[in-house]
Amino acid sequence: MTTDQSEKIKDRVVLLVPAPTDDGYILASALFNAFFRGRFIIGAITTVCAVAAVGFALWLRPFYQGEVIVAAVEESGSMSSASGQLGNLAAAAGFNLGGLNSRKSEYIALLNSRAMVGALIDRENLMPVLFEKRWDPVAKAWKESDPKKHPTRMEAIQYVIKELLDVAYDNRSGLITIRVEWSDPVLAAKWANELIALVNQHVRSTVIADSRRAVEFLEGEIAKNASVDVRQGIFRLQEFNLNRVVLASVQVEYALKIIDPALPADLGRPIRPRKFFIAVTGVFLGLIIGSFVVLVRSRREWWRATPPATGTTA
Repeated sequence: MTTDQSEKIKDRVVLLVPAPTDDGYILASALFNAFFRGRFIIGAITTVCAVAAVGFALWLRPFYQGEVIVAAVEESGSMSSASGQLGNLAAAAGFNLGGLNSRKSEYIALLNSRAMVGALIDRENLMPVLFEKRWDPVAKAWKESDPKKHPTRMEAIQYVIKELLDVAYDNRSGLITIRVEWSDPVLAAKWANELIALVNQHVRSTVIADSRRAVEFLEGEIAKNASVDVRQGIFRLQEFNLNRVVLASVQVEYALKIIDPALPADLGRPIRPRKFFIAVTGVFLGLIIGSFVVLVRSRREWWRATPPATGTTA
């Protein structure tokens, strides 16, 4: 190949030379410039979102918490041992006395039951309080004229159980914590304490009624059984039930003993809404929205900041 032919071939070769730039540096520079130029837009949107979040937090109704800690009352040592012995005697006599063992699970279930919550609503007349927006305090009647649109007792029970009441049991300490939330801290504490009183009253009434029925039944069994051993066992069962009646009659905290009663919370410290969290969320949301708006507005300039590869002909 001659020298002239080589020169002609070289003239036909196209060399692609990449731009001597760093893509990462260009991208970071473009982002910085976009955010810097749009700082006022980001600041304005962030301020609007923060103010809106604060206003929303202030508009929300504050709720306070009334918390009471109780312990399930167990039978004393002598009563527990007697329960086991007398339970066998009751079986020998032909009936099951029941209710001699611990009822801790029952007490916990009662705290969150519709029966006890409904009793609390009835005792405290909570229907106008729970549905105050639908209640006319002047006329002392519901605002809706149609009775079908009036809130029902079951609606109030479900609202309290799902939204306002929380019952927690600690397996390690054996303590039960009852929390009630409401916009009035005094009422929240009062309802929590009243719920404990209602459960104790219900259990006491049930124990007294059951024990008295057992005593009446045992009196009839005495005449039917001639065996001395069975009759002695029946007498012991009667004594045991009479002791339960006396204890339930005089012991106010028969089922649940209050360890720490509920007290009204401070007015400036509601349990919800969390105003600071809402305000911080508004700030971050504003930053995200503002940054997105700036990037959309600057996308053309961002693309121009990344030049394509250049071609030169040798």
